[in-house]
Amino acid sequence: MDESFPRSSPLLRELAAATKQRKPDGTSQDYVDQGFAVIINASEYHRKLQEKAIRHEFILQRDYMDKRFETIEERIEMVDRGLQSHMDDQYRGVNRRFEKVEKKLEGMEQRMDKKFGELEAAIHDFRAMTVNGNADRGIKALQPVGVYHPNRGYFVPENFPRTVGEFWKLKRTSKLPQLISLCLFYGITREELTGLDMDEDTEETEAYTSLTLKQLIEKYPDLAHMALADRFGLKYAVVAEFMKRLEEFRDQSTGKRSVIGQGTEATRKSARIERSRQGDANIESGSHKSVPPYQRFSEHEVVPLELLLKNTPSTVESIRSDRTQLGWAKTSERERFDAYMAEINERREREEDQKLEAERIAALPYQVIPAAGVSDSTKQSPSKNPSYSNTSSRAGRVQERESEVAKSPESGDTQSQRTVSTELIESPARAPRTQLQPAFRPKSTKSQRSAKGMKE
Repeated sequence: MDESFPRSSPLLRELAAATKQRKPDGTSQDYVDQGFAVIINASEYHRKLQEKAIRHEFILQRDYMDKRFETIEERIEMVDRGLQSHMDDQYRGVNRRFEKVEKKLEGMEQRMDKKFGELEAAIHDFRAMTVNGNADRGIKALQPVGVYHPNRGYFVPENFPRTVGEFWKLKRTSKLPQLISLCLFYGITREELTGLDMDEDTEETEAYTSLTLKQLIEKYPDLAHMALADRFGLKYAVVAEFMKRLEEFRDQSTGKRSVIGQGTEATRKSARIERSRQGDANIESGSHKSVPPYQRFSEHEVVPLELLLKNTPSTVESIRSDRTQLGWAKTSERERFDAYMAEINERREREEDQKLEAERIAALPYQVIPAAGVSDSTKQSPSKNPSYSNTSSRAGRVQERESEVAKSPESGDTQSQRTVSTELIESPARAPRTQLQPAFRPKSTKSQRSAKGMKE
């Protein structure tokens, strides 16, 4: 069978000899069957040998390990008695080291969060100021600009102007409270309003030391308006030029309409005079014939009622009153039902607006806070640098507020955050400004869209 199975035949013979079995022979079919039997018997033979050897080895290892464990237990007991106190000291030292490392990692995490926040603020600031720099018309939309605070986040005032036209309206006297609120929020300094270095003791600076920041804004609203344009990234000269041309165009259009109206009125007046002259001339010449007030009909002709009402003049002057109006009077039940339905519709619209507003605020990459209230601020004491006085005390108060917010439950986070943000807004002392710009404009609510459509 070596010719039929040249590779397996020698191996089967060796396996049969090693396991004390009969060598396979016979025909090809018998040879294959005998070969499988040899392999199976050899496998069983080796399994039994292996189990026997493993059992013997385990017995030896058990006896050896029992002796070794007894010896090790004795040694461990001896070592434990002598080194227990030393190990406790080592564990305490390791715990102290881990605490130091944990504190250091927390400090590094805070610094990294601050750096990443400032980096994101700079990126958003550059993006929004680039978009606002290209806005030169009144209908152009402005990207909201906010103030970034490392411990609180990024905030945008509610009264931020949405378009260039709304920003330009801040020059009006009626918009002065909004202008003051925005200037306080964005930290407009005294130097930007006066153009002077308040650190120098000169006669010019002494005249402004007794004035508060609010009073300076009221005194120089144009300079405050320009400073806000710098904060928003607007090109003030370009916007001012466009608004000037727009005012000139409006004045020209108004003048043309007045001239056309005057010419039309003069033409009508001359036509009336001409007709009255022709009537007087006809009466004097006797050629005037009275025109019948309505069309004549034959006796047997059927005249439609509509034609009589149309051509027959009324001899009684009609007085407009509630009795002459067609319709029906509402009953008290109908009025109550209409009032009830109006209240339900108003409530439904209010709920939809609140839902849309909540979804819009949740999708914003920043937090929207109420605008800073404009109240009579107290006068600052004359000092060398009034803009930066009492900075440490305000910073301490802000830190205390932040610690209180961190300890308070989640339900009070919004109110505490609003308090801290308002204090940061109203504080005239400002740290170096870091702006943050959102990636998109907030969506308008349903009521705002409907109001905009009515205006159009």
